[in-house]
Amino acid sequence: MILPLVGALLWSVRRQHESYAAAAEERGRAQDAERKFQHLIEAAPDAILIIDSEGRIVLSNRQAERLFGFSPDELEGQPIEMVVPEQLRVRHRAHRTSYATSPTIRSIRDGFDSVGRRRNGIEFPAEIRLSHAELSGGLLMIMVIRDLTRQKRAERELLAAKESAEAAARAKSDFLATMSHEIRTPMNGVIGMTDLLLDTELTAEQREFAETIRDCGRHLLAIINDILDFSKGEAGKLTLESIDFDLRATTEGVVDLLAERAADKGLNLACLFHADVPTALRGDPAKLRQILLNLIGNAIKFAGQGEVVVTVGLVRRTDNEAIVRFEVADTGVGIEAEAQRRLFQPFVQADSSTTRKYGGTGLGLAICKQLVRLMDGQIGVESRVEKGSTFWFTVQFQVTSTTLPPFNTTVTNLKGRRLCVVDDHATNRRVIELYAEKWGASCLSAENGHQALQLLRDAARCHQGCDVAIIDSQMPGMSGLDLAKAVKADPLLAATRLVLLTSRGQRGDAVLARDAGCVAYLTKPVRETQLRECLAAVLNVAPASMTVEGNSGHDVPTSTLITRHSLAETRMRDCPRILLAEDNVVNQKVAVRVLEKMGYRVDVVSNGCEAVAAVSRVSYAMVLMDCQMPVMDGLRAAAEIRRQEARGVRLPIIAMTANVAVDDRAACLAAGMDDFVSKPVHAQTFAAVLARWCPASGCTGRTDLVGRHHREK
Repeated sequence: MILPLVGALLWSVRRQHESYAAAAEERGRAQDAERKFQHLIEAAPDAILIIDSEGRIVLSNRQAERLFGFSPDELEGQPIEMVVPEQLRVRHRAHRTSYATSPTIRSIRDGFDSVGRRRNGIEFPAEIRLSHAELSGGLLMIMVIRDLTRQKRAERELLAAKESAEAAARAKSDFLATMSHEIRTPMNGVIGMTDLLLDTELTAEQREFAETIRDCGRHLLAIINDILDFSKGEAGKLTLESIDFDLRATTEGVVDLLAERAADKGLNLACLFHADVPTALRGDPAKLRQILLNLIGNAIKFAGQGEVVVTVGLVRRTDNEAIVRFEVADTGVGIEAEAQRRLFQPFVQADSSTTRKYGGTGLGLAICKQLVRLMDGQIGVESRVEKGSTFWFTVQFQVTSTTLPPFNTTVTNLKGRRLCVVDDHATNRRVIELYAEKWGASCLSAENGHQALQLLRDAARCHQGCDVAIIDSQMPGMSGLDLAKAVKADPLLAATRLVLLTSRGQRGDAVLARDAGCVAYLTKPVRETQLRECLAAVLNVAPASMTVEGNSGHDVPTSTLITRHSLAETRMRDCPRILLAEDNVVNQKVAVRVLEKMGYRVDVVSNGCEAVAAVSRVSYAMVLMDCQMPVMDGLRAAAEIRRQEARGVRLPIIAMTANVAVDDRAACLAAGMDDFVSKPVHAQTFAAVLARWCPASGCTGRTDLVGRHHREK
């Protein structure tokens, strides 16, 4: 009986011993895990607090002691509000759960910015991250705190630096606006009055002096514009407009402006516009014009002989957008490969030596690059030394649903007409051939006078004579005038109407053309609309040497030669009356003379009060309003005119100012103005604005009324 009891007791003791051993082993493992955990948190670079389900600190590391200033013993058992903000417990209490199981606390994954509190009571910015761990049989929360004091200080310093830079940029922008006004105002008088002087009778010496002043003034203005434009780009002040425009008209207008400069160097300047390129677009035509002026101007400057060809092609088109590629190719000196790599950097020229042949600021191409990038495009160059260069760029435009009328509505249909183009430059012939194809006309092509005579005679013998021959005036072997005389002297060809084209119009050329039997005389490069209108007019007049009934068989020469000026004058009948509000006497004279040459009647006032009074008395078609005037400035005057209009007919008001910043434009539009023209204002700019805002029956295509000396470059 005793032995079984002893055995049972021994078994019980052994079991108890094993249980104590297992518990000790378990405690050892737990203690070992805690030691490893303690080692890990001590090695961490950030402060770490272990928090129980009641939100009390049970463990901390040395980084926490350094950060908060409390020892681990002082922190143990303390609520977390001792070192971190109350907001955590407020979040927790809203759910009436423990810290470890709070939905708000458990939902935090990426941490958050908060505030820590040191032993001395000073608070500091902190980033807090939370996670959970099961330790010693319980679910605990691990809080990692990082001091953001240095980071926040750096952020404040960066913000202060940013604000300082923005203030400097604003100061720079204000300075540029002031300088723009102060420089452009006198330049407007210098260039404008010189242009008007050149349209008067001058001696050869006086004309030479005046042309020198004009050219130097324009060159100075170009340099000023380059510097101002580049500074605007550096200050981030370049912005884009989004307006409807005609791409062909814009491109050909630039080519037209530079035609005289090219002719002065004996260069052939042509524009090849591909038929698939949409013309009715929305974008910033002013920025496009600036790029083209720079690239074509450079091509003319560096091309010693040969030609400059501007090509406009389509890269890609959708229903709403079109990417257009422009190329400006010249037969000039070319550019070395090393120079090409740095060509679009500011203040860099292909030849920067003190003995360089070509001048310039070195800013033009850098500005072009800024503008092209602003228009979501690309720019580049392909060149070979002594073989010429091709500068290209792409621009993205919006395609508009509004179709801009490409021609005057009164133009005769040219479909089925037969033309003959005579020019020793293949590019020029190709351009007119493309025009003829577009119009539905057929076109013969000859590269010299003798070949043209043979083609015209062969066609006439086959009863397929040409209605019009378009002849270049300057050709080797037989000039255009000689060819015209030969055509009129041949009875088989006498009925052919002749249009003479010249690269450089000179006094007396029109009389020579008329005497040679031509019925029209135009300067190159000829714009498509202009040539079409010219041909329509030519086909409506009798040939110069045809017999007119009732005149006893005598030839009656055409009394009036059709020119770009006469074509424009036919569109100038019944031009409306314009009010000019300008306080500067010199600017008044320039604007009035330019507008009168364009066929307008102009009234002048010198301040805003007079402008408001004049508008109340007279029905004007347009007001050209200077912004800075005494008594009442242009902005207040425009606002008062709009107030008096109430719901009546809106009078177009165009701002004229030397302040050309974006804010200035916005202020003008906010005051009730409709458009914005910067000074110095050239005749070409006036014409474009008038064509945009005057009735279609009034002032369409007035650029051709302006003398060559009024063309801006």
